[in-house]
Amino acid sequence: MENTETRKPRFRLGTGDRVVAIAVIALIVLSTALGVLQRMNLALIEGQITLLLPLLVLGLLLGWGISALVRRIRSRAVRVAVGVLLGLALFILALFAFSYASFVASMTLPRRYSTMTSPSGSKKLVVLRRLDGDEDRVNARRAARLKADPDADGEITVDDWGYVYTAAPQVARFFYRSDADVEGEVAMGYASKATLMLEWAEDERQARFYLENPGVAEGGEMVVKF
Repeated sequence: MENTETRKPRFRLGTGDRVVAIAVIALIVLSTALGVLQRMNLALIEGQITLLLPLLVLGLLLGWGISALVRRIRSRAVRVAVGVLLGLALFILALFAFSYASFVASMTLPRRYSTMTSPSGSKKLVVLRRLDGDEDRVNARRAARLKADPDADGEITVDDWGYVYTAAPQVARFFYRSDADVEGEVAMGYASKATLMLEWAEDERQARFYLENPGVAEGGEMVVKF
């Protein structure tokens, strides 16, 4: 009699598995590259991406794991039921995670407001703004609003909040120099009627930002040097 050996089936990645694996590796490489650039003082203008990339990797890995688990179920009815339930749970979790990450990013990270070019076109500045967390300015705007309209909502509203503006030289369209020589900052209310103004030096090695017609708890000056 001939001895026969039972061969175990080899583990093989399907087309979908390979696509997910490549996507995960690419996102990890991208996230690592952005971290290296950050250490080199090149910050991503759309900074929220740095928070969302790890969540995207985690979501892909969880989805991959769910897919592998569902494919092991032999009963088609059970497989469909489990797949729908786990897929729905993953969708709700991802929705919550991305919403929370976006909220944190909007509260803590500066975002692009505008891009300004010097008169000669040789210099570019990206103007960034973040939520103004200064309670004194928020309360001052609230007091001014209630003084103008005593019947208005006494609680702090969105009109009482504001932004703090800063700027930095733009690099390669998607980045700005986080180590830029910047002095001062400009504060403006959310419902402000003021105008953010920019004044370039003659040699374009310096740009000055200020507010025209500032309101209550608004103002400041910012100088960016190249």
